[in-house]
Amino acid sequence: KDAGVQMAASLKRQYGGAHAYHIHSISINSDNETFISLDSLRVNLWHLQRDAQRFPIVDIKPKDNMYSLTEIVTSGTFHPEQCHTLMYTTSRGRM
Repeated sequence: KDAGVQMAASLKRQYGGAHAYHIHSISINSDNETFISLDSLRVNLWHLQRDAQRFPIVDIKPKDNMYSLTEIVTSGTFHPEQCHTLMYTTSRGRM
């Protein structure tokens, strides 16, 4: 019985400026060095030690007119064992 134990979260590092929309998925890679963050239009790859640098993997935002948008990114994840493999899905059923 540990009634006196309290836990609190603290910010260690901030990865910002890469998403214009709400992030709906984050997946840690099995290499324990990289992760992906996903919003409705983008998938970005990050390195845990380089918070100011991201690598855009997918960007489906229309260049000229948002009315021409026909699908959005719905989820994504890394393979649990193969660190070079990831998957994302879209609202049109694409993988």
